[in-house]
Amino acid sequence: MKVVTEDILRSSRPGTFEDSVSIEGNVRSGAHIRVHGDLNVRGDVKDALIEVDGDVRITGGFLGRGTGRVTCGGDFSACFVQSQRVEARGHVTVDKALISCEVFSSGNVNVGNENGVIVGGSIHALGNVQAAVLGGKRPVQTRIEVGVDPILALRVEELEREAMELTRKRIGFLKDAAIIAERPGDGDDGECALDMKTAADAIMADIVAAGEEILEVRKRTALDRQAFVKVGRNSYPPLEVSICFSRLVNERETGPVVFRLLEDRIVLDTWNLE
Repeated sequence: MKVVTEDILRSSRPGTFEDSVSIEGNVRSGAHIRVHGDLNVRGDVKDALIEVDGDVRITGGFLGRGTGRVTCGGDFSACFVQSQRVEARGHVTVDKALISCEVFSSGNVNVGNENGVIVGGSIHALGNVQAAVLGGKRPVQTRIEVGVDPILALRVEELEREAMELTRKRIGFLKDAAIIAERPGDGDDGECALDMKTAADAIMADIVAAGEEILEVRKRTALDRQAFVKVGRNSYPPLEVSICFSRLVNERETGPVVFRLLEDRIVLDTWNLE
């Protein structure tokens, strides 16, 4: 494992590490790093872009003004996260608080033991979400979605955007080719129109490939109907809970409760809190 003793600063190019790395200082705002292994940060991470193949452990906080993002192929853990985005193919574990964050996990999201809080933002997990407190006494919208793999859902959205952009580009080529073919001119116009049609055909092949990948990803998108949202102490409205696409807007304060799926309906279970 490589050890970096100084802070990681903003740079025009991403810093790449071919193996696991331990950063003894902080990762500063605007930094961009890629790690082909695990990443351990002893200090804080502020508004940085971090891409990691393995696990990410931040001893301090992941915080800033909302421009930071961590994507990792394994588990993510930190002391607290505020106004940042986390995408993890494994579990997400936060010691103290998730505040106004976007979190996407193919595993579980656990915040603290007796005092962990999730306030604001949106949390998406294939497995369970657990915290002592959801929401806050000052009204702030908190959204929790479980039972659907959000990483695969993000990939579908990305592919759909790519397919739409390719479709717009193909339509543009075909329109230009038609205009050129209809106007009087020399042989060069005909060749130009043919080149544009050829380019449109190539784009069509890319659109078909994107569609096939969308279908394949959707086949792999599993639902976990046993997933739940557990509140150890209190939840505060407005709180939106979704389980396998079933949705509940809870507009009243609760004590300890588990949001579960009963058939196709979300229920508030106050009996089975284990």
